[in-house]
Amino acid sequence: MDNQKRTPKQVVSFLLALIMLLISIHGFSNASASEPVESMGPGVASNVGIPSQLDEVINPDTNESMYVANSTFYDYYSDSQVGTGSTPNAIDDGVYGTDYKSTENSFTKFNNVLLKTKNYGDINSSAAQYPLYLGLFFGSQANYDNGDFYFNDSSDKNIAKNFYLAANSSQQGGGNECAVTNINTATQGLVDNKLDVSGNVTQSNNGKKDILPYFDKEYLTTTTHEKSSLPLGSVLENVSFPFRMIDKNGVTYYEFDSRKDTIQVDNQGNVKYMGLNKCQVYDQKKEDGTKPGFFPYNTASDSNSTRLNYGFGVKIDIPFNMTPNGQINGQDIIFEFSGDDDVWVFIDGELALDIGGAHSRVEGKINFADMTATVSGVKNNTVAFAQRNWWYLENRNYSTNDFGLNGLIGSNEVVPGIYTNHTTEFSKNLVDSISDTSKVHTLTLFYMERGKIESNMMMNFNLPEPNQLQVTNTVEYNNVNEAFLDDIKTAIDNEAFSFNITDVDMNKQDIQTIGNGESISYINEFIDNDTLSVTLAGIGDGRELYNYYSTKWLLSDMSNAISSSKGRNALSVSDNRVEEDDCFLFKNLNADTAAKLKVDFYNKVLVNPLSIEKKVKDIASDNNEYTFNVTFSDVFGIESQEREYTGTYDIYEGSTLIGTNTATDGDIIIKAGQRAVIKGIPVNTKYTINEVALDDYYIDSVVCDDITISGFENGVSGTIMTDLIGKNSYVYTNAKEVIPTPEPTVEPTLTPTVEPTLTPTVEPTVVPTIEPTIAPTVEPTVTPTIEPTITPTAEPTVVPTIEPTETPVEIQPEDVPEIVKPAIDSTPKTGDTSNLVL
Repeated sequence: MDNQKRTPKQVVSFLLALIMLLISIHGFSNASASEPVESMGPGVASNVGIPSQLDEVINPDTNESMYVANSTFYDYYSDSQVGTGSTPNAIDDGVYGTDYKSTENSFTKFNNVLLKTKNYGDINSSAAQYPLYLGLFFGSQANYDNGDFYFNDSSDKNIAKNFYLAANSSQQGGGNECAVTNINTATQGLVDNKLDVSGNVTQSNNGKKDILPYFDKEYLTTTTHEKSSLPLGSVLENVSFPFRMIDKNGVTYYEFDSRKDTIQVDNQGNVKYMGLNKCQVYDQKKEDGTKPGFFPYNTASDSNSTRLNYGFGVKIDIPFNMTPNGQINGQDIIFEFSGDDDVWVFIDGELALDIGGAHSRVEGKINFADMTATVSGVKNNTVAFAQRNWWYLENRNYSTNDFGLNGLIGSNEVVPGIYTNHTTEFSKNLVDSISDTSKVHTLTLFYMERGKIESNMMMNFNLPEPNQLQVTNTVEYNNVNEAFLDDIKTAIDNEAFSFNITDVDMNKQDIQTIGNGESISYINEFIDNDTLSVTLAGIGDGRELYNYYSTKWLLSDMSNAISSSKGRNALSVSDNRVEEDDCFLFKNLNADTAAKLKVDFYNKVLVNPLSIEKKVKDIASDNNEYTFNVTFSDVFGIESQEREYTGTYDIYEGSTLIGTNTATDGDIIIKAGQRAVIKGIPVNTKYTINEVALDDYYIDSVVCDDITISGFENGVSGTIMTDLIGKNSYVYTNAKEVIPTPEPTVEPTLTPTVEPTLTPTVEPTVVPTIEPTIAPTVEPTVTPTIEPTITPTAEPTVVPTIEPTETPVEIQPEDVPEIVKPAIDSTPKTGDTSNLVL
């Protein structure tokens, strides 16, 4: 693995993951390192709770983007989900029978695994002084309704499980004739006051510390149920948790309320926001009537049924800035929560709000102006834990005469059982941390539903968001021919887009590689109203960006588009609010809140068509089909093997599209007067065109972009040009082969080779082979039998090849016998040799 070559995108992803790990180890205190020198700390592609890198959530009611926080969901498998396999069964956990009593504890198997693996039964060796269990625990339960896990009739039996009802039940009820009105109460002190170095919530006892198992990913997913391969639960990380944004007197508040809002975890592990008062899931508890609840693992069809999931947890991280006085626009900065069951809120790793325990709806509030936390109802632990099975905790004063308190309080001391509107001040560590207004703070909420009845959640806060600059990069290739998509996707995945991010006023610069679909975020790295510059510098590997992509950008804040690349430098971001060229102001357009700007770059793959037109010369009508074989290689300028084209091509007659065909084995077929166009070819792709010969036709000329090409007999080759207009357009002109007219086959005797005036000037060399001493034996009547059309068998030039055997004897005219001539016209005729004197 170490020797494998990593792509730029993989390297960046690894570095960013490492950055996030380091951030989490330090308690989520800072999003990115800030150095007061020329080089900035690197931007991070994923910061805890920063909405920009999470999946965008669109509010279906307003069609607007919602504020999203980074969250993790934990699902705890109940008894009915446990089988022999590794996949959970469907939930079927009835809570109430017709008598409104519990019918079962559906988490007995889960609890027993905790008991054994965490050693909860031994108070001396367990890290948890008060172990937390899943299930339904209240005084009216029958002894064995819990699968023999919890006993309400004998404290001795519960010692073996280190079980305290105070840590696992609301302890709310009547049961005492002197009871004053009961209220819902939280149990504080169940977890440690600080997160560990990895950001985990822990429990400690007798010098031992352990991660709370309900929020321990490794424990939940690797520990299995007894006699089953099913793990204790599942974990979904980096989930977008949505909040509606509400304006109150010029201050933005963020809210989620399960009485109004509904979210669902789908089969792919994504949280879907369903909108206000839509698709809500209603609680099973009958006395609640039709009260909607918080059931992210259920749908509306599961309402009021035994299929409701009452065992799950959520962790939410929210980054924010702090003002010097804890106020924003004159309003106190606050965080409010109400719901059940356990809720612990940490700020910068320090416990700020403790609403622990299994309980009905309890309210809590953090006020950052006076640095206090208030809870509507809190148990007095001295009373609540006096006995393992203290059934009902009442809103009244208790004394030593009350059962179980003897020895726990003074003889004349009177203590309340419940503290109402209980307020605590921030710890010194938390005050010191919050007072630092230069850093990004993180609020981390842990929520757990484990009571088996009721589930509800409400959050409302106006925490100021930290200033942020996010730069995104998107490569667009929907214009690319489908035949080249695999090549383009591979090229894009390995493309190294380099960006320069500069704070001009602070003289700080950062250079980052941002791949397709990636982003980089700078959290509190700049100062509001600074002049910034963001430039796309190039793509590396000796490739010029403009030869491969067309680029545009958009600068915006959370609500407004500020400027775009239209009419500006396409590679450098700018707006009209600064005088410097190719720079922009780090400030929202219309708001006084912390700057939160986003630069979106879009790089579109350049493509160009290849056109092949057929013409035929001097032919009025031609219905032949002409075939061209087309191959491509080095797609998008990246080395690749030559291959035949197998995509589609359009056919035009003039400017009219008449059809679309698909090339087979690279062959494109058109007729005279037609033009084939292959669209969407990535630029810098090489091609070769070969026309398949057609009988009786030949290529007369090939013209490309108005230039006549020579040497086209073996095909033409070229490269798809970057220019977008009028390139790579070929016109093939063919002509019909003309078969030459054969020369006349008439033998020489058909032409007048002997002029009529020819006198007997025959040289001795043309003397016939007739021996001179032999008298002619030809009768006078023989000569006329020679038809004029008969070709002489001996050409005059052939005669000399026969040398005379004897010296010629001069023949005198008087020695030649008289030849009787036929009565014919004496006028010479073509081919007539009867009047020649030899």
